[in-house]
Amino acid sequence: MRLPSQTKKRLTLLLAIIVAISFGIAGLYHYQQKKRYRQAQEHRQQGMAAYEAGNYQQAVEHLEQYLRQESEDAQALYRYAHAQLQVPEPGNYHVARAISALQRVLQIDSQYPQAADELLELYRLTDNSSEALALAQRILQTNPQHRDALRTQAMELARQGQSAQALEAAQACLELDELDWGMRLLSFQLRSQAGEPAQQLVQEAQALREAHPEDPRFEMIQAYTYVLLGDGDQAQQWLATAATRPSPGPDFSITLVQLLDRAQMFETSLKVLQQAVQQQQAAPDDAQKARLRKELV
Repeated sequence: MRLPSQTKKRLTLLLAIIVAISFGIAGLYHYQQKKRYRQAQEHRQQGMAAYEAGNYQQAVEHLEQYLRQESEDAQALYRYAHAQLQVPEPGNYHVARAISALQRVLQIDSQYPQAADELLELYRLTDNSSEALALAQRILQTNPQHRDALRTQAMELARQGQSAQALEAAQACLELDELDWGMRLLSFQLRSQAGEPAQQLVQEAQALREAHPEDPRFEMIQAYTYVLLGDGDQAQQWLATAATRPSPGPDFSITLVQLLDRAQMFETSLKVLQQAVQQQQAAPDDAQKARLRKELV
């Protein structure tokens, strides 16, 4: 069937209009895509510059805008996580966002430098036990001598009641760093639970204390072994001595406070905690501050 020439002309014109509209839409879409890409890159540049200058609030704002468009940029995510930790929010939501960003970094690049270590620390500070243990075990598969992963594994397995495996991890950590007071305390606790005589632990702690005179970490360890022995007077004496020394850090202060409370030395406990909070005011680690304030309350 032959179409009339007038109909052919109309169909040809209609087809031309459809093609023109299609090209116009495609062109507009391409233009919008280029515009969004250009704007995203500007946010990245401004965010990175703000981060380097220490303007963390601006860094968060610009990098957040950029990452909405380019969510696969591991470097930008890593900087965003760091910047978030420097911009406190009520309820520690900034810490949660930093954790989420570091998780994404490791999804993109499992070997990204320092990301796993920092995520492990944030899990620990926020008491995210299951995630911390899972990450520690993944790290140890490729690096069996990763000290922080071993520490995390030992602590989390001990919490789960897997004492033998926890002690093995703690001992492996002490082989790498014999001055790790946290792992020393944990190993003494687990060895005592396994039936090792407390007097033997007291003697071992005494040797460590004498090798490190006036070190509050080993005075606290000595006190703990006397707790295990059931000698409250000696435990209080060494706890009081440790409390007079400068604190090596917030984790030490929190542990010392817990032992002082256990010994009913509440006035000394409060002083130690207040001093620790004051010392931490100038430190950038907001998650540590949150832990100390939680203990104070």
